[in-house]
Parts: sequence; C-alpha cells; structure tokens
Amino acid sequence: MAELTFQKFLKNYVRQLSEQNTVSIIRLADEASGTNYRLREPLMLYAMVTGQSDKLLCATKDADLYKEYHGILTTYLKEQVMVILAEGTGELPENYHKVWRSYVSIRDRSLGEQETIGLIREKIHRLQEKHGLSIPEIRNAMGLKPAKYNRWIVHGDSTAVTLAEARTALNAVTGLIQEQQAPKLQF
Repeated sequence: MAELTFQKFLKNYVRQLSEQNTVSIIRLADEASGTNYRLREPLMLYAMVTGQSDKLLCATKDADLYKEYHGILTTYLKEQVMVILAEGTGELPENYHKVWRSYVSIRDRSLGEQETIGLIREKIHRLQEKHGLSIPEIRNAMGLKPAKYNRWIVHGDSTAVTLAEARTALNAVTGLIQEQQAPKLQF
C-alpha cells in the first residue's frame, strides 16, 4: 500500500464521481458542464495536477464553469494552488478546499493504519521472544505468504499487509500461544 498522493486520490475520486466511470478529461468536462455538479472542482484539480488544464479548458462547454476554470488556471500555478489548499486560505472557492480536506482525511487515515500495523508487528515480536516461538510456527499460524511475511515481520514494511491482515496475524499468534499453554490431557 503506497502512500496516497493527491494525484492518485483525484484520479480515483473523479472516476467515482463520473457517471461513465472514466478519467477522460473530455468526457468528464462534458459531464461537469452538464448535470454532474459534484465533479466540477475535483475535475479542475485533477486536470491541473496531471498537466491537462488546456485540454479541460477546450472541453468545457458551460460558460460560467469555463470562466471559473480559466480564472483559476491563469491566476495560479499548480504549486500555488497546492499551497493555498494546504494552508486553507480563502483564495479559492470553498468546494476546492472540501476536495483537499477529503484527500487529507483519507491520506492521514492510511498513515494511522500503517502506524497501527507497525505496532502490531512489534507486539508479535514481543510475543515471539516471550514464548519462544519459531519463525516457521509464527508464519504458518499467520497464514501469510513467505514474501509478505518477510516484508512485514522481518523488514518492517508496514505497507506489505492491510490492517485487517495484521489483526488476523496477531490473533493467529495469540491463538498459537493459547494452544501451547493449554494443559494437555492424556488418557
């Protein structure tokens, strides 16, 4: 799970908002000029960060929307827009800031999940040391493929697994410990 960039976020976002499930600037501009008003601000930002601003201006049919896009794109450079959004200044209309806040929310949630995955990894290491579990025992209990196990547990790559996989792995290790500690009845 690579870090979420604003461009990746916008690509997914405009595709989700699109009635045609597309990232084609021409098709999206047609939708935004028509009835898909929620697409307007994310589309302008997407076109800007992907270097397709000229294509967007050519494809925008709605005069008011064209005027808004043209005003922003001729007044600010991409870097300036990014600073305005990051600082939350009022130089751009509020709906552009809403798009940015949605991105930040998703990006930060992802970072928080990676931190939690790292903490789960540390707990698994502590349990391994405390209970003398072997690496094959842990790997088998987790049910992870060797490559994933190595990336996460051995090398500490928190992007190698999802939070759900990490939680499942921790539950598997604690289950393994409970099995080993359960009294063995002999008949």
